[in-house]
Amino acid sequence: MVQMANLFGARTLFNRVRRGFRRPGFFEVRAYTPWKLRREFQTRIGPTAMSVDCYFGLGIQPADADLMPLFERTVIFASEVLRRLSTASPPLNGQGPELVHRARIVTVRRSSAAGVARCGRSTVAWQLI
Repeated sequence: MVQMANLFGARTLFNRVRRGFRRPGFFEVRAYTPWKLRREFQTRIGPTAMSVDCYFGLGIQPADADLMPLFERTVIFASEVLRRLSTASPPLNGQGPELVHRARIVTVRRSSAAGVARCGRSTVAWQLI
């Protein structure tokens, strides 16, 4: 399983506007369109499924809610509500406009145990067990 930032996620768009739409620097998050990620993983690894991981940021997880102040707990709650709704609503689950911030990609390898995929200017390396 690989988790990747969506180019059209709310937080990604905010960060892109903040840095003036320039290319990300060395330590900045790179985001990709969901259809490009799906195509690359299917082509280079094997059958691929995408699902929603979270909205509004890269680390929005319900397990962290008790550690967060009120505002962050509210963001986590809203993200979790949208994630649960995404199982029934095509615009939220990746079948329509991609609104999710971080996609969960699950892919099954065809034959080789390791490889490298080019996605834009970045390289994603993987090793599947």
